[in-house]
Amino acid sequence: MPAAPKAAMPRTSAKKVKKNMPAAPKAAADVDLDAATVLAATQALLAYQERSSSSNASGKATLPGLTDDADVHLVITLDRPPPSPSSRPRIITVPHPILTASDANDGEGAAVLLLVKDDAAKDLVRAVLDAAGPDHRVMSQVRKVLTLDSLRTKHQRFANKRELAAEYDVVLVDVRILPMAGKALGRAAMTRGLKPIPLRIRGNGAGLPVLIKRALAGTYLTVPAGTCATLQVGTVRMGAE
Repeated sequence: MPAAPKAAMPRTSAKKVKKNMPAAPKAAADVDLDAATVLAATQALLAYQERSSSSNASGKATLPGLTDDADVHLVITLDRPPPSPSSRPRIITVPHPILTASDANDGEGAAVLLLVKDDAAKDLVRAVLDAAGPDHRVMSQVRKVLTLDSLRTKHQRFANKRELAAEYDVVLVDVRILPMAGKALGRAAMTRGLKPIPLRIRGNGAGLPVLIKRALAGTYLTVPAGTCATLQVGTVRMGAE
């Protein structure tokens, strides 16, 4: 018997397939960002903050949060959700560091809490801090060194965790305990935006001042699951430029 004829497959032209494909997202270099517009917006924000401070001093109502040490954030809207969201902060180097003590922030750097794995790592870090001395511009920002066990036992209650979160601006965490640090810090730290920043502490403590300086020299971005991301780009006390 003759073989049954094969059903004809519909043919689709390459042009039609290419036309129906979603457009490729723009590369970072293709995104237009007008420096003059950004400067004008920053100047307007700082001018509003100054007016708000004056109104607040005279007893008039003003928007909350625009104090002399208020943070300035950049909100980024994406065309589509990122394919690989991550809660791990990614460092972005900025020309004027926000966390490091500098003339731009009146010489006041962020108060740093350093979480380490165990007592041996704590002794190692304390030895490096003592060797650097209290006048070291970066290492002096490390106000407290805690082990993970101490955090879990001495700051077990929510009130203790809230006090800890209010006392520090940055939490640096030994990369070996990073997965456990978020839960140990608790909701109070997450609400205040104190996301654990990973720090790789070597066995002999070599290069620790450089690592801490590098960690404080930028701002941090977490890749969101949605289409909106935010990161700190400065403080009100810094100039518009």
